[in-house]
Parts: sequence; C-alpha cells; structure tokens
Amino acid sequence: AHFESSGQKVVIASHSMGGTVVYYFLNWVVTDKKYGGGGGGKDWIEKYVHAFINISGTLLGVPKAVPALLSGELKDIAAMLPQLGDLLEQYFGRRLRKQLWNTWGSLFGMLPKGGDAIWGIGADIVVSNTTDTTKYDVPSPELIAGELLSTSQMKPLITWNYGDEHEICSAQSFPVDNITPISSSTIIEKQGFNHTDFTIPPSREWSTTQTLEHIFQNGGGYGPFLSSPNIFSHDSAKGWSEKPSSKDKRKHWHDPVATPLPRAPSLKIYCIYGVGLPTERAYHYKVDCDKAAELGSCRTSQVQDDETPSSVPQCNNDEESKEPPDVPFNIDNSIYDDAQNVKYGVLFSDGDASVPLISLGYMCQKWAEPKSSHNPSGIQVVTREKKHTGEVLLSDPGRGGPLSGEHVDILGNVGVIEDFVRIATGFEVEEKVDREVVESELKEIMKT
Repeated sequence: AHFESSGQKVVIASHSMGGTVVYYFLNWVVTDKKYGGGGGGKDWIEKYVHAFINISGTLLGVPKAVPALLSGELKDIAAMLPQLGDLLEQYFGRRLRKQLWNTWGSLFGMLPKGGDAIWGIGADIVVSNTTDTTKYDVPSPELIAGELLSTSQMKPLITWNYGDEHEICSAQSFPVDNITPISSSTIIEKQGFNHTDFTIPPSREWSTTQTLEHIFQNGGGYGPFLSSPNIFSHDSAKGWSEKPSSKDKRKHWHDPVATPLPRAPSLKIYCIYGVGLPTERAYHYKVDCDKAAELGSCRTSQVQDDETPSSVPQCNNDEESKEPPDVPFNIDNSIYDDAQNVKYGVLFSDGDASVPLISLGYMCQKWAEPKSSHNPSGIQVVTREKKHTGEVLLSDPGRGGPLSGEHVDILGNVGVIEDFVRIATGFEVEEKVDREVVESELKEIMKT
C-alpha cells in the first residue's frame, strides 16, 4: 500500500525473534501459493523492500530455548535463591512450565540452527578468562569444509551429571548405549502418553544435534505427534537439499542455514546488535537416579500385558490424564567454574545477554562473503556491532544507559537509534552507516 501511494519502497525493522519471523516472511512471500507461500512473485522483495534492519536478531536461534523445552527451566530460575525457587515451584512448577512451553511452536523455531556444523565446533567458547587471543578452544576446522567433527571433538550442548562422579543410572529409562540413536527408544501409543526413553552415551554428553533430536522426537513428553514441534525442522542439511517446490521446504523458511536469501540485488540488510555480555551457550544437567528408576518401572508396567503383577509400581499420572510425568533431571546449579565461564550449571559465551554472538553475527558474515551460496544475488549486508557499556542513570534507573548493548536495552542505544534513523531517511547512509563495525572476536571465529 505504501508503495502504491508514494512510489517508495519500505524499510522493514525487527528486534530479537522478529529477525527469525522476517526471514520466514521473506521466503514465504516469494514462494508460490501452491507450495504454501504468499504468491508475491520472485521479484516482490526487490520491488517493495528497500532495507531490512535486523536488531539483535535470533538468526541462528538461542540455546536457552533448550532447557525451556527439555525441563521447563530458564537460567534465572536455576540461579534463584532456594526460598524463591521453592515458591515458584509451588505455584508454577517445572512440570507445568514444560507442558506449557512445549505447546509453543515459536520456541521450537528458536532452537539453535545449523546443528553441530556451527554450534558443535565451539569456536566461540572461552576456555579461560584471559585477554589472550588463544582463549578460544578451537578444534580442527575440517567441518566447515563439509566434514563433521567426531563426537569426541564436539563441544556438548548438554553435559549430564549423576551426582557421584562414578555413578551411572541403571534404570531402564536411561539406557547407556553409544550406538542406539536417541529417537530409537521412544515408545508412543496412539491413545495417550507413554514414557519416553532417551540415550545418554558413556561420554555423558549430548551434542547440539543429539539434543535437538530428543526434543523434537519427545515433543514435551507427548512424542513427535504434538503439533508444535512439527511446524519447524532442525535439520538444516536436509533443508538445504530440499527443492523450493517441496512440501517440507516451508519447515526451513526460518533457517538461514537451510534456506538462502531470496533474490533481491538492490536490498540492503543491516545486522545491528550488542556484544560484550555473558550469554547462555551450554548447560550442565543432573539426573535424579531414584526418580529415573521409578519412571523406568512405571514405563515397564505400561508396556506389559494384563497379566502384569499388581506389585509393579504404577505411574503417578493416571491413564485418563494423558499427561507426561515430571522429568527426572534439571539444570545442575551446583556446577560453578569461573575459569571456564560456567555459573549455576550454565556455560556462557559472548553475546548480548540473551542471544549468543554465533546467532547474532555468523550468518551476517556468511551473507557478506563474495559469491556466497547463502546470498545468491549479492545483497549488501552490513554488520554494526555495539560494544556494551553499562551506565546507571538516576533519570532512567531501569535501563543500562545510552550505550548499552544488552538485548532489550539496545533499543535505547543512541548509536542504534542514529543508525536506524539514517537508514530510514537515507541521510548520510553511505558515509555513516554502510561501514562494517565488528567489536567482538567474530572475525576470528569465522576463520574456524
């Protein structure tokens, strides 16, 4: 409508998850209606959109969506004082939170994208608090050339702890098998819920891909038949090979690793985000072996026939409720290693306190590479990082000051506001905005 009335293209601006939504939209609008798209035509973006301002965008997802779906937890909840934590659990416990959040399709769309090929290399993970440039524990860069690292080289997304260093849960619901795929032990009945097994390998580590496989297969305890995990796909490699006409391609429209930018050579993309703040990257979990054993016995009682002895423990969730039980694991907030940037069971890396640097800037750099297969029409992409500088102002005590790079506060960052206004008005854009500013170690990370 704006173009028809004024003849001018529009500037699309987004913040946070809005970046994922806009990316989905850009792929939807140019896709034919018969394939589930908007039917705008391949030149729709070129004709109507001047620029896309992506502020603190979650282009490659956020690790913190994992504990929300896996165990109904957030970092802030895990780090709560015992009294506050107990109060929250009493009124809105982990089981209820997990059930609720697993019905949110948006959270599945926010899970890390790119799998082990991006997240598993761990190039952004700091191994010591030093100013030395060797602080990043970077394995061999072979996977960027298409060869995935072995599981032993991968940086885990989840590390499992069992309390005692040498204790291994022996319950049937926790098979220790380094060969059996995670999803192979899932037991789902057509009528209602049945307990779901999952595999913890001897290394006690889950890579990003293993973690996502479990989350998508488990569907919050209801199995893969829950609608929310079926909206999106986490398999970026499969998405890349899917034809645009494929019925499943739409499950990858939100994923820039699986779906290249649409053809719009005159479009400009600005990636503006904050850096310099500890941001969630991976997690340590502890398993309650007694609870696991109880659920294992419960599962066994469900799959046996009518001759099952009455002495077999029965599930706490009765068959009529069809609700999954509380999971026997949670973030291990006793794990604390300042040298490894681990606090309250959460490993931190650089970012804006909500979205890690890998998600904020990786794809923007990939798009800007010459002849990038992810940017076939050569769209101009400019990265504008804002180094966090916190400041407490009496006039605005609830925010981090005019130079804050924090995920939400950045909307009040004077540099961001200035960039935004210049892009929208076209005033001195080439001189003041169309220049890359990278304050983080992103360039070094991209080399791995």
